[in-house]
Amino acid sequence: MNSGVDPASGFDAFEGMVLAIVFLSVVVFTSLGVVLFSRGWDSYEERYLEDAGRSMEAMFLTIPPQVLIYLSSLLFFLVTVGLSMAMGGALLLPGVFGLCAAGAPRAMLKRLKKNRETKFRQQLLPALQGLSNNLKAGFSLPKSWEQIANESINPMKQEVRILLQEIRLGSSMEEAVDSLYERLPSEDLALVATAVHIAGKVGGNLPAIFSNLENIIRERNRIEGKIGSMTGQGRFQAIVVALLPALLVVALSYINPEFMDPLFHTTAGWVIITIVFLLDFIGYWMIQKIVGIDI
Repeated sequence: MNSGVDPASGFDAFEGMVLAIVFLSVVVFTSLGVVLFSRGWDSYEERYLEDAGRSMEAMFLTIPPQVLIYLSSLLFFLVTVGLSMAMGGALLLPGVFGLCAAGAPRAMLKRLKKNRETKFRQQLLPALQGLSNNLKAGFSLPKSWEQIANESINPMKQEVRILLQEIRLGSSMEEAVDSLYERLPSEDLALVATAVHIAGKVGGNLPAIFSNLENIIRERNRIEGKIGSMTGQGRFQAIVVALLPALLVVALSYINPEFMDPLFHTTAGWVIITIVFLLDFIGYWMIQKIVGIDI
């Protein structure tokens, strides 16, 4: 009687069929996962490149946005592999630091863009005063903008030159100012765009309007500075809350390495690290929300 077992190999035919089904299932699910990941990555890459491209264009950088992805991938690989080798083959913590390193180029780009926007905002008050004086002297609004471009430094000079170029190519003053606001969105510039729109539709004393806007923006900046000084202690506390756990771990690891070994070499230790990291992030986020007062 044939029992379905090969006497030479001792291999059951039913077990072979089960293994074949399992193998095919793994192949199918792996292929499906690769396809879904590929689609998700393509979507993420498209959004990443679009956002990075806008930021670079706003700062007049000619670097291809793809360079940021390559740099992020390189930093992730170097930091993860380097820390993993230094920590004896650990993967979780090096992976977390690798992800942080991968996000550094984009964070730096956003920081540079924010610094440029801040500098433009600081130059907006003298520009409004200059516009008001030029209009009082009898210049037209486009000619007044041209004077501002000649007397200013970057980024105001760059942005005003773009505004004048758009006007020369056929755009109205309102459209050019709206385009400027889209490149450098801020509440102050929104007031300027609104004033130009109203003056263009119903008329008005533009020198007086720009002078009033200058006073309004100056007063709001004064109030923001006062609030910033009053909430400085809260922001400092947020930084302390974020750094204190990491500093304690580093200090204890240096003082008593054997005491800290279970934290990095046991499952419970990694669970604790994950929980502390999440609570640390939540605490930092909540403090920033409390001290972040919008005017």
